[in-house]
Amino acid sequence: MSERTIKSPGQVVRFDGVKVFAELMCSGIAIDRAEINFCQYDKSASKGSRMSNTIRIYLEMSKAAALADEILSGRLAKKARESRDKAEAKGSRYPEAVYNVMGGSKADKVQRQDGKAESRQFKILAGDAAGTAEKWIIQVETGSGHLSDTGLIVSDYHEGTADKVYRLCLSSKELKRFALCI
Repeated sequence: MSERTIKSPGQVVRFDGVKVFAELMCSGIAIDRAEINFCQYDKSASKGSRMSNTIRIYLEMSKAAALADEILSGRLAKKARESRDKAEAKGSRYPEAVYNVMGGSKADKVQRQDGKAESRQFKILAGDAAGTAEKWIIQVETGSGHLSDTGLIVSDYHEGTADKVYRLCLSSKELKRFALCI
């Protein structure tokens, strides 16, 4: 994955992956949120029509600051090692998420065909630890959801059945840069 030159005036930083990129935007600051856009694109399409889908994640600034602290302090790396060890003990190749924020939009705001609310999740997972640099997977997903008694949009889908899932691999250095930009 590579980092690109900033192209949008509201873009703080952008990270490119395979057919997807993530950009941290400053436009969410006005609503006390860190806005992270995950955009799917096709390089073979003509210029101006390469982006096909976007998932927008809004983190409350206090949660974004706490996430940055988890990353920069090394606590998230410790959780990642524990998650990898736990997966290995179970005989699984896939560690559990070490960070997960759920959000979404109410049914009347998104107008899904099924009439349900839209759940959005932002996850950080431990990637492959082989080699000298730890790898991280940032995953965002959307799917049907419902409004809980506490006002949270809770997903109705199960793993592997989300409407959209985008994954982006980051090195430890890139994850720290992401944290510093928050």
